[in-house]
Amino acid sequence: MGVFLDIAKAFDCISHTVLLSVLSDIGCDAQTLSWFSSFLGGRQVRVIGDHTHSSFRVMDLGLAQGSTLGPFLFIIYLNIVLKFANSISPNLCAIAYADDTTILFRSNQNSIDADLKTLASFLEMIMKCFDYLKLSINVQKTQLILFSPNKSSPIGSIPDFYVRGVKLPLMEKVICRGITLDRHFSWQPYAGIVCTKLNKVIATLHRLSRVGVPQKTLILLLKSLFIPVVSYGILVWGSTFNSTLHPLSVCYNNALRVIFKINRRTSVTHLYKLHDLLDVKSTFRFHMCCFAFQSVHNLLPHQLNSHVPHRDVPLRNDRHLNLPLRPVLSDYMSRSPLNQVTTQWNSLPTHLKTISNLSKFKTELKLYLLSNI
Repeated sequence: MGVFLDIAKAFDCISHTVLLSVLSDIGCDAQTLSWFSSFLGGRQVRVIGDHTHSSFRVMDLGLAQGSTLGPFLFIIYLNIVLKFANSISPNLCAIAYADDTTILFRSNQNSIDADLKTLASFLEMIMKCFDYLKLSINVQKTQLILFSPNKSSPIGSIPDFYVRGVKLPLMEKVICRGITLDRHFSWQPYAGIVCTKLNKVIATLHRLSRVGVPQKTLILLLKSLFIPVVSYGILVWGSTFNSTLHPLSVCYNNALRVIFKINRRTSVTHLYKLHDLLDVKSTFRFHMCCFAFQSVHNLLPHQLNSHVPHRDVPLRNDRHLNLPLRPVLSDYMSRSPLNQVTTQWNSLPTHLKTISNLSKFKTELKLYLLSNI
């Protein structure tokens, strides 16, 4: 189960006093603290409107908007909550990206009622940590979702869940960093949203094609407006069923038909190779294999790399280049991103797995994938 927290005006509520205390705790010396104090302090604001203005007021809260240090200092500040939350229970995991904070709790379907009560008590402890940091949680926008691979699992019998007296809505799907997560990880809702975005790009390409925009320019627009939408988050959702990916492939093909003014029944496979374009499935393989390469060569952060299985003792043949396979108990588990890292990497030919330079690996990998479209 997951609780998606909404921090109200996160960057504007940072306490300078608490932040300096945090910086001191992580090892900043007196001179560094003095520098940060000078950076944070001395800012004044006033309100201007209707040809009048208020008096200046010294700000002891908030970080300078648009500053380079602002996001960095906020991460240090919020990391106190994350460390505290992750120390509460081995079944609880707190993750965040900027001010988007998510609390995940491992639950058993047979004890959901008790687990919800446990999660509520943990959340209250986390809320007190937010209070200490003078960060306010907008409970009205906080959402609860119960993830389950079992589509037949009941959801109507779950008791109400309250956080500080406010009942959290039980969602069928939530949006996290622009990606729609449904409770069964089917990815169909997200695929529908992506198709809607892609169709808007196709309509734009069609209008530009009709007014005589050159094909080279349209291809450039395809690479800058279309492909990033397909690629975003594909490491997470790209291993879903072919029936879910098929509408995206149709959109991709339609975009190429619009650019090159080809009949709907005509194949566009040769256009992918001709213009160095990877289709949807090949795009997923490309990003997953690049992720695996970075894991094999220890180029990923430790928190990510620790989840990818590595072989401690090399074998006596080319199989030592492979990653060890995890036991898979279901088709659902075989499609998980961590399992796909191993599967996609092990499926590569030996000459690709022996490359040690990431840039060269990407170049050779793309050529290999294009030859197999």
